[in-house]
Amino acid sequence: MRAPDTSWTWSPVAKLEIMMSDRQRHAVTLRRQGLSYGDIAAKLEISVAQVRYALRRSPDAPTQEEVQAARPASGLTPAQRQARAEARERHEASKARVRAVCECPRRIWAAPGTFAAGDVVCSICGSPFKRP
Repeated sequence: MRAPDTSWTWSPVAKLEIMMSDRQRHAVTLRRQGLSYGDIAAKLEISVAQVRYALRRSPDAPTQEEVQAARPASGLTPAQRQARAEARERHEASKARVRAVCECPRRIWAAPGTFAAGDVVCSICGSPFKRP
């Protein structure tokens, strides 16, 4: 009987193919969980181009509809949604302006707090601005 040939080693191309098939399986699994290409690349420590290549070659890659179904509706927790809603309300309130007129036909726009702090007086006619 012949002794086994121990001089044979894996070629670099074969090693790359094995490595890519392993990463390809991981990429498919992560994509099914709704992760983006960038997130998958970061987790697997490969480039986005390699992720695209791996998913293109895989017959098990999820469709776009499957990926969208796996993602949460907004990607935010209820606490994060509440914080964003409050920030949006504060921003809208800060942009609130009211119109005021004096006895002469001058008009100004100012924040409600400006009028609440005291009278705003017209320098031409001397009368205070009043909200209509």
